[in-house]
Amino acid sequence: MRRVKVGGWDVAFVERGPMDAPAIVTLHGFIISQRYMAPLAERLAPRFRVLSPDLPGFGRSDKPREVLSIAQLGDALVAWMDAVDLPRAHLVGNSMGCQVALAAAERHPARVDRLVLIGPTTDPHTRTVPQQAALLAYDMLGEKPSLPLAHVPDYLRVTPRRYLKTLEHVMRDRPEERAPRVAAPTLILRGSKDRLVSQRFVEELAARMPDARVEVLPGAPHAANYSAPDATAAATLRFLPQGSSIGG
Repeated sequence: MRRVKVGGWDVAFVERGPMDAPAIVTLHGFIISQRYMAPLAERLAPRFRVLSPDLPGFGRSDKPREVLSIAQLGDALVAWMDAVDLPRAHLVGNSMGCQVALAAAERHPARVDRLVLIGPTTDPHTRTVPQQAALLAYDMLGEKPSLPLAHVPDYLRVTPRRYLKTLEHVMRDRPEERAPRVAAPTLILRGSKDRLVSQRFVEELAARMPDARVEVLPGAPHAANYSAPDATAAATLRFLPQGSSIGG
């Protein structure tokens, strides 16, 4: 694991794959870290330079006193790209990571080539804390049994205050309002057994974007990057161009 300074904070990240390949940045979900993105990152690394940061406030990165909003996390992501000398990249996110990816693409369009959004949150049709909590618990029944255990170290690094404030930011963010202003070609992936994100929402989100399409991963749950990495990697590789070194 490597670290760089971003706005006075240490941001931890893992890098895989050849340095001269096109660059992908993976973005983790709510209050966790890049650890559960590893199964997907490892499958993409033979063809791409894959960088997986812990966003500021989470995982092994520093915890800013101010709990960053989704827009601020998007800005911090681009500042981190500056720190690692990455002018442009594809962004591949899961859950809250999709919200951060959309914010970065909206606010810094020149820095983002393509987006892959895996189970983007939050679905406006179930955008209350009780609904989201119940659906997440239901979804966990379909994830690999090792997923909750993989998250334990990350949960222990987050204070109740950071948890609650991040939840507030996630629930207030409106990805469907950002969508029309995101020009990057976008693939939205939804597992057919994703209980947290409805097919209705991903279709509506894609329809609001200038250049987006939806693909369903049969049998996959919400964290398809972890529980169904082969199918997720295959769909991602079909979508992303592999001929140019956009990371250089």
